[in-house]
Amino acid sequence: MSISPHAEKRETMLSLLDRGLVMVHLDPRFEGVVVPDCFGADPTLRLNIAYGFNLPALQIDDEGIYAVLSFGGVNHGCTLPWEAVYAITLPDQQHEGRMWTGSLPAELAEAASAVVEAPPAPTLRIVGDDADEVVAEADKVVAEADKVVVEADEVVAEADEVVAESPESPGEAEAAPTPPRSGRPALRLVTD
Repeated sequence: MSISPHAEKRETMLSLLDRGLVMVHLDPRFEGVVVPDCFGADPTLRLNIAYGFNLPALQIDDEGIYAVLSFGGVNHGCTLPWEAVYAITLPDQQHEGRMWTGSLPAELAEAASAVVEAPPAPTLRIVGDDADEVVAEADKVVAEADKVVVEADEVVAEADEVVAESPESPGEAEAAPTPPRSGRPALRLVTD
């Protein structure tokens, strides 16, 4: 016995909420959606919901999600019917989650079908009597490029040594630069 898409979305939402921050992807133009007016025209609205947010109100039922969410520090009661929801993901876990392609906004469905229907990239091959000569010449070019890369690496290593040996400005000890963080960025824009 298969469960309805609404029940499946509800179960997915509840299951993912138990794991942490959840991103609800929806089309706010759908009838019954209530969000701040400034988000009403974007077909790809994404809202973050988590038990840890201690929201003033959060209700998940057979009809959809009702949550009081903060936008720019102002609370707004949001109604998100399941019909408008097309994906529910975990943004902190590489967007693991679920998408319902039948619920995608028309713009996204068209873009997705264009990607799926794109022909494979053509493959190149050398034809003719001089194919072996062309391959040999290409191998020479690649070998020459490898030499340039090695030389560039040597120059960079020498520059690093000079920088390491240079005295610091008197009275000013420079702090070592902070290496870039790995993983996801600390701040990410989620609107298109």
